[in-house]
Amino acid sequence: MGSEFYRAFEDRFRGERSEIKQRLSVYLPFIEPLLRLYPECFAVDLGCGRGEWLELVLENGYQAQGIDLDGGMLEDCELRGLPARKQDALEFLTSLDDASVGVVSGFHIAEHVPFPYLQDLIAEALRVLRPAGILILETPNPENVTVGSHKFYMDPTHKQPIPGELLKFLTDHCGFARSRIMRLNEPKTDGVNDDMRLIDVLEGVSPDYAVVAQKNASVDEMVAFDVPFDREMGVSLDGAANRYDDELRNRLEALSQELHKMREQCVSRTEHLAKVAELEKQISELKAVRGVSFLKSMLRPVARWVIGKALTGGWRRKAFERALARFPALRGHILAFARNQGLPGASLPQGLTPLDELGLKHSVTPELSEMSESERFFYAEVIDRQDRSKNKKGL
Repeated sequence: MGSEFYRAFEDRFRGERSEIKQRLSVYLPFIEPLLRLYPECFAVDLGCGRGEWLELVLENGYQAQGIDLDGGMLEDCELRGLPARKQDALEFLTSLDDASVGVVSGFHIAEHVPFPYLQDLIAEALRVLRPAGILILETPNPENVTVGSHKFYMDPTHKQPIPGELLKFLTDHCGFARSRIMRLNEPKTDGVNDDMRLIDVLEGVSPDYAVVAQKNASVDEMVAFDVPFDREMGVSLDGAANRYDDELRNRLEALSQELHKMREQCVSRTEHLAKVAELEKQISELKAVRGVSFLKSMLRPVARWVIGKALTGGWRRKAFERALARFPALRGHILAFARNQGLPGASLPQGLTPLDELGLKHSVTPELSEMSESERFFYAEVIDRQDRSKNKKGL
């Protein structure tokens, strides 16, 4: 693979120089105390590439040396006058004296080398670092699902992703006094107004991480570095997944409460509709009763006129008597209605009662004498039916 290819690849996918320097500035708090311990502090950048970190440490007062095997990448350093040369990283470290360097850094080189080579590199870094010296190894974060399954393999020179806990263990195993995993370069959000989506779990985890390790020194010297080492940074897969679960649980709870309110509203409306239906039923019944009353009020004058005509005497009275001769109870009801309406010809002869008129002159018992007129007519109708039944049997 030609050097021109990889330089073009870096230019397209790594980002603008100013952006890279801004990202790398996150490491400055780890190395700033070294200048107070060692006024002339030397920094080595392995796989320096275009020299963004070299430029940054030089701007902050360090002496520096960059190492890279890609001549195309080193051209940018040469154009800017940065101290960089073409050499193997491990070979360069082995050439240095013990405890001669304040900072050893390697940005995105760990994924390019075999694991045994990486072990030797870390061991040599520990040897050449001064007490309290800092090792920085940044690499793609396979904890990010899209990085570990896809984006990592965009670079044809990558060998294998390295989990953060493995790289941290390697520095601890080699003898560094302390180490910290820093998750880096995740998408910027306010963390409050942005709803967590599934894609945020897959892509929102920090796409890069670094293990920052420190060589042992006196307690007073180590204390100066406590603040950056105690700082939590970045988004882990567990953190993203837990936040997604929490937000999903909260949304489901909110929907459940809304559904409960809607059910209560439905029950209330159902009860309201039942009351409305009952009122409509009562209104219909009232209308029906009103209709019957209206019909009665309409028929009563007609009946009064017809009966009044029949009772006026002459042939109409005779026809009335003949027609109702076989129905004494009905005759009694009609005459009672006529008397109630004050129609002429409906009054009983002097000394007679409605029961006399129905042929029950001698059958009035004390119980019958206590009945109302309408009850007596009903009783008379019963007796009349019994008499007619007897007459039919006699025939």
